[in-house]
Amino acid sequence: GLKVLKSAIALSVHCSDSAQETKARLLIQKARIPEIKRLLLQAPFDRPEIGTFYLVDILINNKIIVEIDGRVKYQRNSAARTEEVIIAEREREKYLSNLGYIVLRITPKQLEERTGESEFIRLLRQHLESRM
Repeated sequence: GLKVLKSAIALSVHCSDSAQETKARLLIQKARIPEIKRLLLQAPFDRPEIGTFYLVDILINNKIIVEIDGRVKYQRNSAARTEEVIIAEREREKYLSNLGYIVLRITPKQLEERTGESEFIRLLRQHLESRM
């Protein structure tokens, strides 16, 4: 009851955009990965040339972008709108990759801890170790 609520409030942050982002952040904290020096949630990237900006879910060490993609954004739209969402997502990823960022696209399933560490944390460790 109240103890669980207080615990949840203590773990919350104002800039998390979804439950999956919160879960990813908590997994990162739990893993205590020494290579992680900086973690930003909802990090902004300006695109003034096209009059917009992007917010990435998680930015690690100003080098690795983590985007957690559930199916909701694809399922709640018409087929034409879903195509637009996918194209915009791909353009965004290309833009960020061309700037030199590594973009990890993670599904909620990859955040699950079935046997030890989640697939997400294993992937993150691999990318961090390959950068050292």
